Amino acid sequence: MKKLKLLKSLLEISIVGLVVFTIYFVFKLNPWFVKFNDFSERLPQQENFNHLRTMMKILPVLASFKMIIPTVFFLVVLITMRKVLIAIIEDGIFSLKQAKLVKKIAGIYLVLTGILFSFNVLVGIPALILKADNSAALKFLFTTLSSSLSYLLTSLIAYVIAEIFFVGMKLREENEYTI
Repeated sequence: MKKLKLLKSLLEISIVGLVVFTIYFVFKLNPWFVKFNDFSERLPQQENFNHLRTMMKILPVLASFKMIIPTVFFLVVLITMRKVLIAIIEDGIFSLKQAKLVKKIAGIYLVLTGILFSFNVLVGIPALILKADNSAALKFLFTTLSSSLSYLLTSLIAYVIAEIFFVGMKLREENEYTI
């Protein structure tokens, strides 16, 4: 029980640290928004620079989304893991609540996989079209798939753990009815 309480405390510290880091990151990002905006305003006012000007304004937003979206998902995962630990401390192991929470974590990772994969593809395809380099396309594809596969694998592992919790819950119920 002491180890579970210690783990709960570590999760709480991680949650606070992640929130502080996110707030710090947002404040540190503001000068970059200003720099990119200033650069876009210094570009010549000719029409052929309009796309570049627009990209200079959008680029810091895309970069911040790439950082903030996973941070929010990890925050939700940590909070859900904390709930699982509290349920284990209060109810013992293998309850329906714990199984549902672990399945929720798996779903969160699955959604994060889809969002990050889509984001990488949407950001990367225009760059590949402009560059028209086969080696860059292959590198982009490998990087996008490998980063998405790690989240997908985490999701699958969490689903397996959730099923273990469901089976353990059924065994626990059967054991309670045994004389």
